[in-house]
Amino acid sequence: MDSHDPINRDALQFLSELGRRLAETTGDVRASSFLFQRISVAVQRFNSVLLHDGFIDDDWPEYGPPPNTFHILFCNF
Repeated sequence: MDSHDPINRDALQFLSELGRRLAETTGDVRASSFLFQRISVAVQRFNSVLLHDGFIDDDWPEYGPPPNTFHILFCNF
């Protein structure tokens, strides 16, 4: 999913259908909203990783490279 533009029509249809099926399966009418919120948070977290990793850290030689921020942010979701 591209985060530079608003969500396109095909992706919106797919996610809406997925949300509808989740709501059907779980019985929770909020399932679709939760799906969109979770995707939004994931995109924001990934953007923060890109922003963070874009800065140059002069302390690397002394302390070593930073931890794998992708793993920290997305594997502990």
